[in-house]
Amino acid sequence: MKRLFGRLRPGFVLPSRRRLAGPLLDSVYERERNKTIGMLEAKPFVALVTDGWADPNNQSIVNFVLCTPYNSPVFWASIATGDNRHTAEYMAQQIEKVITDIEATIGAGKMSSIVTDNASNMKAAWDLLKQNRSELFCNGCGAHMLNLLIKDVFKIAFFAAVLEKARFMAKYIRKRYVLLDRFRDKQKKVNSSKERRRGLCIPVATRWYSAEACIRSIVENKIFLQAVFEDEDLQKMFKTREQKCKLQKAKDLLSDASFWVDAGVVLQLIHPINEALAAFESDLTWVSAVYDEFNKLERNKAYVNELDGSVNLRDIQREILELIVSRRKLLVSPSMRIGYLLDHRMSPKGFAENEQNTSITEAFRIARLHSIGDENDVRAFRSEVTRFVRFKYEFAQTYNDGDVTLSPWE
Repeated sequence: MKRLFGRLRPGFVLPSRRRLAGPLLDSVYERERNKTIGMLEAKPFVALVTDGWADPNNQSIVNFVLCTPYNSPVFWASIATGDNRHTAEYMAQQIEKVITDIEATIGAGKMSSIVTDNASNMKAAWDLLKQNRSELFCNGCGAHMLNLLIKDVFKIAFFAAVLEKARFMAKYIRKRYVLLDRFRDKQKKVNSSKERRRGLCIPVATRWYSAEACIRSIVENKIFLQAVFEDEDLQKMFKTREQKCKLQKAKDLLSDASFWVDAGVVLQLIHPINEALAAFESDLTWVSAVYDEFNKLERNKAYVNELDGSVNLRDIQREILELIVSRRKLLVSPSMRIGYLLDHRMSPKGFAENEQNTSITEAFRIARLHSIGDENDVRAFRSEVTRFVRFKYEFAQTYNDGDVTLSPWE
């Protein structure tokens, strides 16, 4: 590096390691911090997202991230919880400290909502926080809930059986360097050097989307896996009885036509949930998308249309739909319903039975809590919301008829 700068600009003297790690780093940190705070100060509201994890030393860490419209998330703070149990009381205290720090920095009253995982201790912490912050919106994480939904789905016997077979095959290849090398060599011979090659994935505990990745990695590498086991010399390499049994199990699995059919069905059935998960994890998503994505899941053709498989899939499709509805009830909150109500892009016909009226009532309650004073304001607000919903219906109808007009919004 020194030689490079010496040639580019002989008179330039690189700063020492101590200066880079000390005053120069501090200067850049302060500059970026001030720029970030300035951006946050300009926002009328911010939302706080918090979640826990374990670092490489298995130390419990809780992160706090700020989200604002049209900007990337901002990492705010991280705390090591030590030997403190993550009770509702403890988590509420830590969140309150962070909110107080944020509002002292960017302005009082700017914290509009918090997002946590959907654990019972966090939901209990919401109630404690709202005792002093009644205006705070508290929501569960949509991505976390969909991960739990995937976990539920893979408990279904049909899914569990396919996953177990895919896991066996992935682990069997990856743990034997002779087979893994042959597998990669087969990929290289077919794929160009610039073409992305999918490796074999092993599911990771608590990362339930990795179950789908495992099965997909087996299905997409079918021809390479079968080519690996065509070599008759493999029988000579694996000599013990246990080795021969596992080798035969792998061969039988690869030649089992029903496994490939069922694996394809599993991918069809889990794909819509993974698509919704990707939407929830996007930096560009909106709170109204939670309600909308669950609408799409409940109406998805993967759970409505008849599918071909080695077993009767209708009962399985019905069970998945029941799981979707169950998880939806646990996740969807008043602010999500109101967001869907007020988002002009969302069809008013997407509301579940009676939920449109529920969302309007919730909007009145929250508006009164936040800013509306006398009954005249309440009536005016009710009139505006009702008018807006009517315009949404009119616009949806003209859009479906192909006669789009923006006049209701003018």
